[in-house]
Amino acid sequence: MRATFRNLVGTLNVAAFMRDRHDHAISVLRWALILLPMAALVGTLCAAFLLSLDTVTRLRFASPWLLYLLPVGGFVVGLLYHLTGRSVEGGNNLIVEQIHEPGGGVPLRMAPL
Repeated sequence: MRATFRNLVGTLNVAAFMRDRHDHAISVLRWALILLPMAALVGTLCAAFLLSLDTVTRLRFASPWLLYLLPVGGFVVGLLYHLTGRSVEGGNNLIVEQIHEPGGGVPLRMAPL
């Protein structure tokens, strides 16, 4: 038998395949409808992060004196932890414990830190 497109379509019988696996096809479509907007959002956030990273890198090379402000920034972050982070002194271990605890969570005010 000669391999033609018509023979291939007849052999595959897509309609019968879809009829037999209708529930599976619906499930795949449902997941696609859920995941496509999420993928677009995550991709947009990644692009925004990379754009901001590129911007601050250019700023750093355009203004070399900013390098001398790093100790000041470290002091400010340490001060913020000292003033607002009393409940999160456990570090990463505390985060893991809070995630596994029902109703637990890291305080929202600590997100920037």
